[in-house]
Amino acid sequence: MLTLKDCADFCDLNFDDLMAIEEFAHLSPVEACAYIEELSATPRGCRQLLEMMQEHVERVEKGSNNERVREAHEALNHFAATHHFV
Repeated sequence: MLTLKDCADFCDLNFDDLMAIEEFAHLSPVEACAYIEELSATPRGCRQLLEMMQEHVERVEKGSNNERVREAHEALNHFAATHHFV
């Protein structure tokens, strides 16, 4: 049986990356993994995901505590470092 961690690992995501896309796109965690996997196959899709994550960071910065802001920034940086945009 696959776990959510297995799905996230398959997409090369950490939990915060997954949560950012899940919250932004209003998807379940498994649906978010499938969506991310589909988009991350192309540079254009990676740019779309990065935009979603950036918007998520901006929302978090407006209303969350410092820990959540730090986690959102770390997720964005991790995604940017592990995916191809060109």
